[in-house]
Amino acid sequence: MSAAISRAELTDRFKRLRSWPGLIEAGCLALLVTLHAARAEGKLHAVPVLTLEPIYRSLATNSAEHLCTREQAALRNLKPATVAFLAINSAEWPERLTPLFAMEMDGQFELRRRPRIGQENFTDPLFFALPPEHEADSVKIAGRWECVATHADRSKNYFAIELAVEGEHLAGRFDQNTDYRIASISGGRFCSNRIELTVEHVMDRYTLAGDWRNGTISGAWKRADDADHGTWAATRPPPRARLVQPSAAVPLYEWRRTADGTLRYSIETDLGEPGWERASQPLCRVWRPGSIESRHPKQE
Repeated sequence: MSAAISRAELTDRFKRLRSWPGLIEAGCLALLVTLHAARAEGKLHAVPVLTLEPIYRSLATNSAEHLCTREQAALRNLKPATVAFLAINSAEWPERLTPLFAMEMDGQFELRRRPRIGQENFTDPLFFALPPEHEADSVKIAGRWECVATHADRSKNYFAIELAVEGEHLAGRFDQNTDYRIASISGGRFCSNRIELTVEHVMDRYTLAGDWRNGTISGAWKRADDADHGTWAATRPPPRARLVQPSAAVPLYEWRRTADGTLRYSIETDLGEPGWERASQPLCRVWRPGSIESRHPKQE
């Protein structure tokens, strides 16, 4: 837009403002001014904030204990629940966070870091949390990645993947809103900044290997029959929501009752009941319910 407007142009605009088209133009000009001001104040393109949500402990009709969100408790008609802890609830897979998946195994609720094999494309995380302290490297790779695969003939394919890490094991899925939703990640490993993935797509199998360096991944891929190969690279997308959290995260442990193998998940160091054994390592780190910091948390 020109920095200066001539007297003739200004007069012409005032004449047109007397008609309905002129009023529409005036509204558009006012909107542009508002957007200009918002951009100058840094209010435009504000990134939403990921906040902590309660995860409830409920009982199903068979008295089995479940962890669920408020909406899930109402939908499944679970008995009145108490808040077990706070965690992140997000439709997107945020970087630096570990997804936790809820499963029914032999009539019992289980919480896992990776989805069931073969169900990766059909399973959404129950919640997201911080990884255990002994798995600090998992933040390098967990979350969403936008990728480009280049063929030997220089043609390219673009896709996005969401990855979950447990120890050295990788699991995940392709973006379910794209044509690659029929592809699946059937195996993976991440160790010493080296990533390896096995991908199934229609009737073909591919292997991808690469190195993580300064927040990006690059490497080579090939089809199992060596009929196609090339290079690939992955980068983090701009964050769709920023993570704001209190600093005092606490470990979430799995407990098993020795008498019958019943599982329970708790942030407490003692369940107050005999006959329960705690796993040697926590699943993840979450936040205590009812903390003042959970409403207006600090950024880690």
